Amino acid sequence: MLRLLESDCHGQRLRDLLSRFREQEVALCALLVELAEAIDHAQEATCRAAAAAAIDHHARLADCTALQIESDGLTTELVHVRMAIAGTHEELTDHDQRRFRAAPDAAVAAPA
Repeated sequence: MLRLLESDCHGQRLRDLLSRFREQEVALCALLVELAEAIDHAQEATCRAAAAAAIDHHARLADCTALQIESDGLTTELVHVRMAIAGTHEELTDHDQRRFRAAPDAAVAAPA
């Protein structure tokens, strides 16, 4: 059984890929939280500027729009990373199931 696990290069590459995707997911989630806070602050400042009839109101609206576009892009990227995680996990599960189903056959074919 240990020999079966040691020689599984493809499975190890899938596990490494899955790990990198999960790290990327965590990083993207943290960025989205920071960006959401920046959007909130920008929107509050825009509302205060509008209430005070400030000259830079349009610039602040542009800032809010730019931040929202960045947030939407990160959200899309996060969805793609999560789809990659799901796909890699599914492929790894399928790979492991095929290997372990084939293991008894290999043990019978080559008795020790």
